[in-house]
Amino acid sequence: MTLNEKIDYLFSKINWGKSNLDAKSIEIMNNLQNDIQEFLLRGIKVYTEYPFVSLKWIPTKDKLPKESQTVWAYNNKTKFIALACLTYQEDTWLWAVSNGIIYSENNEIISECELDDVYDFTHWMELPQLPK
Repeated sequence: MTLNEKIDYLFSKINWGKSNLDAKSIEIMNNLQNDIQEFLLRGIKVYTEYPFVSLKWIPTKDKLPKESQTVWAYNNKTKFIALACLTYQEDTWLWAVSNGIIYSENNEIISECELDDVYDFTHWMELPQLPK
């Protein structure tokens, strides 16, 4: 069953005649059904025209980004968030944070990152791709 079919089904189960809704409320409910369907269709169209990556926070204990990949990085304890990348130095993985120089390359957002402190990020998220 498609999303539109589910919406149609749910709205068809509302017994308008036995409800306490006045004519204006029924009109609003019918318009709401159309608005929901239009919104969903528009959202699907935007998503297919401008595909994004997962846009979900990934715990660093579960998975790490590729080396030098610019990502959002977040520490759940301190609430610190930054553009950052992971780098391998001296036999260990370290987080480097953006120095503010951000550019695009191969349709990806890239930031120059510097090792200036020890960062203990708990989560990370991929950046969206640039529009074509």
